[in-house]
Amino acid sequence: MKNTLLFFVAIVSLSQAANLVRLAQAPALMIGFWRLLGAGLIMFGLKWLNSRRQNQSFLEYPPRETWRWTFLSGSLFFVHLWTFFVAAQTTSIATCMILFASNPIFTAIGSWIFLKDRFEKRHGVAFALAFTG
Repeated sequence: MKNTLLFFVAIVSLSQAANLVRLAQAPALMIGFWRLLGAGLIMFGLKWLNSRRQNQSFLEYPPRETWRWTFLSGSLFFVHLWTFFVAAQTTSIATCMILFASNPIFTAIGSWIFLKDRFEKRHGVAFALAFTG
């Protein structure tokens, strides 16, 4: 029952994101800043609690390679949020959500290009079903 409730909360939250962005009447960069600041503070608090629970140093410095990947993923996530917010403010909500729902397609294409993952027949079937609605 708990998982079902969480599932429906997640669906409603994701489906209403564009509507909330449109209602906010704030610039896309400002919405992105506050959203990421809030997420960062939550993650900071969770890291602090986890380090206390495991008796580890909170200020443990990760390797340089980790910082590179963190910066790259954060930058790409910023671009994702910014383009989503601009789309939600300048196009119809339906168009914005169709583009948002096509995310798995672009993820599969990116994994094929960058990670050399195999493209299987079932991926093509899933994409065809997704495009038919």
